[in-house]
Amino acid sequence: MRNRDIIIGIFAIISFVLYSCSEHKSFSVTVHGGSEQLSGSMTLIERGSQKILIDCGSYYPEGNDLSFESRKTEAIKLSLSFPFDPSDIDAVFLTHAHLDHTGRVPLLVKQGFRGKIYCSSGTLPILREMIFMAIRYGQEDREWCFSSKSIRPGFDGKNFVTAHWADCEFEHKIKSSNRKVFNGSREEGEKMFGCSFNPCKACATIKLNTILKLIESVDYNMKIKLYDGMAIEFFEAGHIPGAASIAISLTETNDKNAKYIFSGDLGNDLSHIQSGPNPAPEATALWIESTYGGIVRDSNLIDQIIEFQHEIASAVSNGDVVWIPSYALDRTQKVLFEINEAIQKGILSSNVPIFCPSPTADRLTKLYNNEQKDNKNHWFRPDIYRNVKIFPPYQIELPDNIPHPSILITTGGMMDMGYSLSLLDKIIPDENAQIFLVGYQDPFSPGGQLKEKKGEIEFDGRSIPVRAKIHNYNVFSAHADANDIENWLKNQEKNSVKIFLIHGDRARLDSQKNYLKKVGFMNVEIAKKGLNYKF
Repeated sequence: MRNRDIIIGIFAIISFVLYSCSEHKSFSVTVHGGSEQLSGSMTLIERGSQKILIDCGSYYPEGNDLSFESRKTEAIKLSLSFPFDPSDIDAVFLTHAHLDHTGRVPLLVKQGFRGKIYCSSGTLPILREMIFMAIRYGQEDREWCFSSKSIRPGFDGKNFVTAHWADCEFEHKIKSSNRKVFNGSREEGEKMFGCSFNPCKACATIKLNTILKLIESVDYNMKIKLYDGMAIEFFEAGHIPGAASIAISLTETNDKNAKYIFSGDLGNDLSHIQSGPNPAPEATALWIESTYGGIVRDSNLIDQIIEFQHEIASAVSNGDVVWIPSYALDRTQKVLFEINEAIQKGILSSNVPIFCPSPTADRLTKLYNNEQKDNKNHWFRPDIYRNVKIFPPYQIELPDNIPHPSILITTGGMMDMGYSLSLLDKIIPDENAQIFLVGYQDPFSPGGQLKEKKGEIEFDGRSIPVRAKIHNYNVFSAHADANDIENWLKNQEKNSVKIFLIHGDRARLDSQKNYLKKVGFMNVEIAKKGLNYKF
């Protein structure tokens, strides 16, 4: 009997050791966002009880089966939840600062995350601005407070008020007789009180400072040893300044090594400001963005830059308003750079007034200017640092009557929000205006309808006749095409490497898969949302 107990005890110890080793060595990947869709990038990595996130992005309206407003509502709903307990996450690694990769970080912290947030050194200054914007304009329910005496008319003719929610010093100064309080989303509060809520900057700063304490930046190719046997590093992705791909290297007890790479968003060599990425190191498995799918760009696309400069000069010489709806981060700066190039080459008059009224875009542009002067983060091509200046002078304040001619650069890029939304009625019906589309346009957004050359657009309950001339440029894209992806994969063993495709709509994912199989990669599949892949 005693021998039997000893045998049982030994068996139990062996089982426990084997279980512990298995638990220690297990590695799994679950794509929760950016799977069979473009936005909401977020991937959960688990190794035993250890849990980290790659990106934590917001969702944008996607698909064509519902109205734009319905898809927007669904995107907001998806952006307000997590399929796990945020307090269980040990660390977050951010590939770059775009909000579809970072926009849910404030919510993650609000719901209990207290670990480290890692980003590349080049991403950090941009991340501060983008997280600040995500905090200010977050869609989650808040207890809003404002003074009825502070309601003012806005640029678009609608009333607005500064609304507080984080117990800031200015909120304390509101007299009780003027105090209005509302608990709910910003959109619900705006409908109830009939005015736009301008989220308080001081409140947002309070929340931002809490998050900044969790952020740690590291240089490219510097290994972070978060756990025993696991090293994580960033390497350049060429998408926007600071953008990185992420490599996770595992060294197991049997000395067997494995490397798992997450591309983030990959760039190209179209930009005059920033170079595209170098090929990724050899890996066991890779998760690759598929924004462009199997599409190969026209080799002459780069010539669009010259066309862009000359078309703007022509519009200005005609006395027209040039309107360029653009994203605040990177796209606005690329547009300003090319306008400056046109001025330096004598193509465009230096006397034309340029307006860029977005405070966020202005702060980001100043970051680019600072980098060009001191070369601290190595964002740009070497020749950019030798330039005297890279952007033309512009004005932040937008006049009530936009002068003819002038150049106007506004956020958002699809004309569905911000200054762009407020200008639809003013510029689209103006036959002495020309609109330059420089980014992706949702088919149902104002920009998407203009891109389709419609004679009238329908949006936000309005029907607006189109008399302005419309131009469309693809050369400003910051994403890799199929050739770029193939080059990025040149170090991989085609017969053995496993490739998972993410960050693309279904058609692009399918075409990317077909392209990679055609050029010889044997193990390519489209990552399923929520499916736990074990390695």
